[in-house]
Amino acid sequence: MKSRSLQIDSPWWKSPGTIPDALKAWGEMFIMKQKALDAFLLNDFVFSPRYRLARHGLYWLLHITIWSVFWLIMDSASISFWRYMLNMTIWVPAFMLFGYPLAFWAGPRLLFNG
Repeated sequence: MKSRSLQIDSPWWKSPGTIPDALKAWGEMFIMKQKALDAFLLNDFVFSPRYRLARHGLYWLLHITIWSVFWLIMDSASISFWRYMLNMTIWVPAFMLFGYPLAFWAGPRLLFNG
C-alpha cells in the first residue's frame, strides 16, 4: 500500500528503483515543489505597491499576535490570550505614533546625513 503523503503522479513513484534514479527523482520532485512555491513567493507581495495596505495590515496583525503570545508566556497573571490581543490592539496607535516618525523621518535623517 502506497503512502498517502506522496502523490502518485510525482517523479518519486516513476523511478525504476535504483538509488541514483531514486535520488534523481527526489531531486526532481523537490525542484517541482520549489517552483510551485516560487509562483507566489513574495516578489509580488513584498515589492509591489499593489499590496501596500495588505502588507501593512499583515505586519500589525503579526505584531499584535507575537506580542500577545509573549505576554501570555511571560506574565504570571491568569489573563486570556484574547485579552492580551485586545490590550495590544489598543496600544497599536501609540506604537504607530512612535514608530513611523522614527522610521521615515529620524532614521533617514540621521543615517544619510554623513
